[in-house]
Amino acid sequence: MRKKLIVAAKAAVTLVLLALVVKLTGVDDLLDNLKWDHPWHLLSFALCYLLATVAGAASWHAILRRLFGCLPFKQVLREYVVGMFFNNFLPSNMGGDVVKGCRLVKSNGSAPKAVWSLVLDRGVNFAALLLIGVFCLWPMWWVQAAVIAVACAGLCFKLTRGVTLWALVSQNIRVWSHVFIILALGLDIPWGDLGFVIPALGIASALPISIGGLGVREVAARQMGSPLGLESADLVLLSLGGYAVIAAVNLLGAIPLLLPSFCARQEK
Repeated sequence: MRKKLIVAAKAAVTLVLLALVVKLTGVDDLLDNLKWDHPWHLLSFALCYLLATVAGAASWHAILRRLFGCLPFKQVLREYVVGMFFNNFLPSNMGGDVVKGCRLVKSNGSAPKAVWSLVLDRGVNFAALLLIGVFCLWPMWWVQAAVIAVACAGLCFKLTRGVTLWALVSQNIRVWSHVFIILALGLDIPWGDLGFVIPALGIASALPISIGGLGVREVAARQMGSPLGLESADLVLLSLGGYAVIAAVNLLGAIPLLLPSFCARQEK
């Protein structure tokens, strides 16, 4: 009963935040800024997100190989996409981690190792996202040198070598593929600003106070408009457009749940 109340409360927070953003931004402004110049670019964004998902699964797989030994990548990818599916419905953008962690324990045992793999994978990917944001926020030579040095150090470190590489690939695809959202919706947002905007929205959506980070991310997007000299309506549409496509792609994670026997045969 308590869990249901918590979920209901977070669903209510999501709706309230979205209603607040729409009211403060203005429905007319949102509709005026939504131009639908090239809607087919939404498909390009979806394809990029699929590639980022595979790279994200590879990052987690690099950790699991060291903790569990030989573990098929197809199995890891299956659990990863199932987790992405549940991200649509659970609090923050990390709710799916709990689901894929539980499924991993069920199939391979060792709860401590499963938890450690999720913490390490989330931490490395979070660091990769921060590196992108810092790199684009302060594009000075010494910051760039520091970013490169940290990245190289991570690549050379035995435990996180593959993890860091795939995390950087995954997060860069997730960030820069939002160019296709800008093109699809005809938004007036410089492409270079994505390097700061998307990491900031990703961090905001990790707050566990709404379903899938929805609402929190849009509040953050609106607040960034004035400091960046951009229209709040454009940033809100960027956030909502990206979320809509991502949520649609995440529904593919239902396939392993609906057809477990078929997916198990494919892994053999």
